[in-house]
Amino acid sequence: MAKRGKKFVAAKAQVELGKKYEIAEAVTLAKAVSYAKFDGSLEVHIKTFADPKYNDQMIRATVVLPHGTGKKTIVAVFASDDKIDAAKNAGADIVGNTELLAQIEKGDITFDVLITTNDMMRDLAKVAKTL
Repeated sequence: MAKRGKKFVAAKAQVELGKKYEIAEAVTLAKAVSYAKFDGSLEVHIKTFADPKYNDQMIRATVVLPHGTGKKTIVAVFASDDKIDAAKNAGADIVGNTELLAQIEKGDITFDVLITTNDMMRDLAKVAKTL
């Protein structure tokens, strides 16, 4: 039999073999016995007895995390001068036109999403391959 480390043996001693834990208790126990230096993840497997070959038994769902994924999306708006204030009020992180276009031409892209107005689309055509 393979030797186990001290941390593993201590964690295994806290868990009762064969006992079924409630969800809240299981999550608390998983956090308590974790000895990794990073935040681990948990998987949940649910047996539904659904047969996926029938369309009416397909199960698809999404989960909204309570604190998101932790990554903030930076939104840039490429707009004409008269629409810059409206874009800033709407919550855009970066707003501009000619200076933003020059920044993109240099390859300095510091945003995740770029939104533009219809009248500025032709100006973005020359940097379309970069984007």
